[in-house]
Amino acid sequence: MTAPEAQPSPVGFAIDGSIDGIDAFGLCDRVRSLLEGSDADLVVCDVAGLLHADLGAVAALARLQLIARRLGGRIRVRNASPELHDLLALVGMCDVVGACPTATHRDAAGDRTLGRSGRCQERR
Repeated sequence: MTAPEAQPSPVGFAIDGSIDGIDAFGLCDRVRSLLEGSDADLVVCDVAGLLHADLGAVAALARLQLIARRLGGRIRVRNASPELHDLLALVGMCDVVGACPTATHRDAAGDRTLGRSGRCQERR
């Protein structure tokens, strides 16, 4: 009887502060070095310290996923704020960067339930 093959452990890092275009290139280099320097195929990106949930952050996370996939891996976003979740869902990137919430939450007004985004219905 042979022992089961060990699964590679994920690697991770945190993003603190804000992300601008220059920072995104550095983050891509970091993901590249994490994946090339280990046998991991998953990079966990903790964004609890991200100051601004904006389109720049969404673009940077998408770029990180693209780099990871080119290297045979993927990223997963952890500890995203409700605002970042909502923005990722709005632009259809929640599933792409692995940031879909496991449970729904209420918005500030409490009148809508927010969570996993679905496909938009086409206008007729």
